[in-house]
Amino acid sequence: MATMVRRMTLFLPILVAMALACRAERVCDVCGRDECAGLAFRIEYADGGAQETCCPRCGSHALAEARGRVAARLLARDFATGKPVDARSALYVEGSEVEHCRVMNEQRNQELHYDRCLPSLIAFASEEQALSFVREHGGRLRTFEDLKFGQAPDVSATR
Repeated sequence: MATMVRRMTLFLPILVAMALACRAERVCDVCGRDECAGLAFRIEYADGGAQETCCPRCGSHALAEARGRVAARLLARDFATGKPVDARSALYVEGSEVEHCRVMNEQRNQELHYDRCLPSLIAFASEEQALSFVREHGGRLRTFEDLKFGQAPDVSATR
């Protein structure tokens, strides 16, 4: 019981901060939702351009749709700290019960039949924190290569 309370106290402030951070001034270039500062994904292209998305899932969609542009740098936000992390070295939790974009969507009373942000994809710099998150919220630990970032998504695999 004490371990569960300790885990909840670790992630509860993060979830509250994430909810507040989703009231951002920026809008995701892919799905059009408000960008969650704590989950944002940034693509910096070799031609000097940049693209920001609300989450790593939308970042992967953006890379798939980049039409030959070369990504020079990819940055994800570490869910545990909110700090930028090299997206290629981050670990990701896919399909947890934490569906940040879905909650935002329901608050706006929009109806979607296909949600580009699902299944959720949350980045971590630390394997220990990612595994702790999986134990608490479910999901599957994945790597950048394992996720095949930038490839066209399999729409049939989404909920």
